[in-house]
Amino acid sequence: MRRYTILLAFILLPLLSPGISHSKGDENLPLSFDEFLRRLKYDDFEILSVHSTQHGMTGATRWTVSFKGGPQNIDVKWKPAPPINGDAWNNSPRREIAAYKVQELFLDPPDYMVPPVASRCISMDAYSKIEPKTKPNLAGNFNCVYGVLSAWLKNVTLTHPVFDKKRFAADPRYAYHMANVNLLGYLIDHQDSVDDNFLISTVPGNPKVFSIDNGISFRWEFHNPFMRHFKKIKVPSLPKASIERLRKVTDADLEKLGVVEQLDPDPNGVLRQVEPRENIRPSMGSRVRTETVQIGLTQVEIDNMKQRLKTLLKEVDEGKYPLF
Repeated sequence: MRRYTILLAFILLPLLSPGISHSKGDENLPLSFDEFLRRLKYDDFEILSVHSTQHGMTGATRWTVSFKGGPQNIDVKWKPAPPINGDAWNNSPRREIAAYKVQELFLDPPDYMVPPVASRCISMDAYSKIEPKTKPNLAGNFNCVYGVLSAWLKNVTLTHPVFDKKRFAADPRYAYHMANVNLLGYLIDHQDSVDDNFLISTVPGNPKVFSIDNGISFRWEFHNPFMRHFKKIKVPSLPKASIERLRKVTDADLEKLGVVEQLDPDPNGVLRQVEPRENIRPSMGSRVRTETVQIGLTQVEIDNMKQRLKTLLKEVDEGKYPLF
């Protein structure tokens, strides 16, 4: 009887999964994904309070902020970037943002598992109010502290274990979300699968899984090789809809990951988001110049991802991974 129950669940999954979270995106976020991302990138805000976080080793803090013109009292996560060029093995804004971009290739916003994330440079006037001794952290004459600003999720908890095989077999909604997390992890070569990096929604009937720390990815060599990272497919089957979306991804789509964001200084020396321009130097990921900061994947990282996608689709066609 159990076998037939599980089989029925996966037969029904295509009917269930497309509408899993097609709401206004407010179950785990106070705003929709697109709206939250826009505000993180462009809108001015006031820092109301600063709180330490329980996990992580790279100086992340939780800020309560009020955006100009609303909304008010929104929690975000702030992580200052490494000094000089804004990139390091365990703190990489460009990789965090590239991971967000990769999920866009095969999912719609209601099913995103990477929270909205954007690079920001906080003016010294604003930053000095919370850390008076802090100085600008990038090379150049910028008058701000550069880092990553991301959404702080609500109605979530840590996942134990990160991948629950029994639940995958019994819960179609969990299976759908978990398989997409694994797909993303495989595509970006995710190499930091500790429990703290994954959260699961506590909203009844919608066990959505989030990947909240993706900095050690895209074939970064400094990682723990003894962990069972999500750079390999661990789930027994994959969502057909996601695979079909990935079949339509072209090399040109992946080349766009070479420039995921660009910031130019305003008249006060504060870096502001602008429309990304032509890749300054494809062999580098974090390109800090006196007149701009441009971030993205290196050409080697993009080429590696192209190969991983081709390998995945070949293995699916060979029947290695059943689709549901």
